[in-house]
Amino acid sequence: MEYQNTKTGFILMTDCKISGTNWVRIDKAERVGQAPAPAPEVEVVEQPAETPAPAVEHQQEPKVPEVSEDMAGFDGVTRNQIMQELDAQGIKYDPKAKKQVLYDLMMSQGE
Repeated sequence: MEYQNTKTGFILMTDCKISGTNWVRIDKAERVGQAPAPAPEVEVVEQPAETPAPAVEHQQEPKVPEVSEDMAGFDGVTRNQIMQELDAQGIKYDPKAKKQVLYDLMMSQGE
């Protein structure tokens, strides 16, 4: 069986029965003698032209100061983690102390 889509003019050959508002069954005799299906009317919608994106200047990444091994560990740990470690080791400390002071205390006790 052959079916033609009334919107697109597409012809489909299948053994299955097709149903739908845009499909009609056609015979081979109708298809051979008939002129090509008229092109469907297409509504043209103009889109506003895209404005090109402004050029992005490549900026140099800010230089990161070199960090000693002690400071590298300092940045990777939070103040609360340092205090937990000091508590676990039984080391007395001032809870109001800054992170650097707590970190130095923790590192000095490990030596």
